Amino acid sequence: MHIILGGLNLPRPGSNSVNSVLLSVISNMGFTYSYEGVGDIFLNLDHSKRCLDNWNAKNEESKPKVLIRLETESVFPMQYSLKIESRYSKVYTLGTFDKSFSELELGFPYGPTINHCNQSESLNFIEVFNQNKEDEIYSTANWNDRPKNVVFIGTNKILPKDNLYAVRRSFIRQELKNFSLELYGDLWIKARFKRMKYLLRISLYLFKTRTPINPFRKLSWVFEEYAGAKGVVKDKLHLLKQSKFNLIIENSSDFVTEKLFDAILCGTIPIYLGPVFHKDPLLEKALIRVTEAELLGSNLELIIQRSGYSVESILESMTQLMSSGQFVERWTAKGVFHSLLNDLVQYLKSVPIRVI
Repeated sequence: MHIILGGLNLPRPGSNSVNSVLLSVISNMGFTYSYEGVGDIFLNLDHSKRCLDNWNAKNEESKPKVLIRLETESVFPMQYSLKIESRYSKVYTLGTFDKSFSELELGFPYGPTINHCNQSESLNFIEVFNQNKEDEIYSTANWNDRPKNVVFIGTNKILPKDNLYAVRRSFIRQELKNFSLELYGDLWIKARFKRMKYLLRISLYLFKTRTPINPFRKLSWVFEEYAGAKGVVKDKLHLLKQSKFNLIIENSSDFVTEKLFDAILCGTIPIYLGPVFHKDPLLEKALIRVTEAELLGSNLELIIQRSGYSVESILESMTQLMSSGQFVERWTAKGVFHSLLNDLVQYLKSVPIRVI
């Protein structure tokens, strides 16, 4: 099977990004790929009209076209529209757990990175996990000796759909006043010029993706202050290993990202607002779950106290989870992309045109 790849998050050979793992999985399964031309199937990694039009110009209309959604609806709402979905034979949404989606439920393709914004620094999950075990990162003694209590790591973004981003800002502003949280990430420290540049980039992105929204309706975001913010951290994995808890407020309530798995990999207890993992009881045991109502009506100190958490139990659940074959299959980039391609092979056997 020859696969034509396209999309806004297109992986390239030689890249160490998480998405580039797809290329090695394709090759290991005995398939070939290229970025244009005639193929058996087209994969668009986040909708790109240009790539889809190029495919349609060179291939028969009846050949399968697949959309793989890596970005959430908050980041790229247009690719969740019926108009866009109707242009594809099949749609996958990675890391989404909203039961309204009918496609195969696939986990988030995780790969640890020192800095998520710099994909060239991506690391091998198994190697990092084994080294952490050797360093006794998952011991209660190590956790008790950590100098930092609760940290939040993330960029202060403004997106087409705010979803939980507004909750993040509201709760973080409150906790900074209580001195119970250390805040790290870009665009939190007052930097009006930098935020204006970000707004311009978002505007260009919205134009490129044909998203009908005006980001400048939220210009107050440019002038907001977050006293005590620490700024960008160069090595988030190192910071997490110094921290007992990690506040994680996902992009949206039905989408999981790398933040949760970074915390678990580093033995940092997640205080987590995000999707519920009904099929992964060990994952549920490896975090302190919090609701949006609890965040908006309480504070971190009370949330932690009321949880009745056991450090020993959570750390044990973390190691059991990451040692399991299910974690590798369901939550690593290699496992997720392998499951996706296996599902595609079965799908292609059922379509009228035989391509295998």
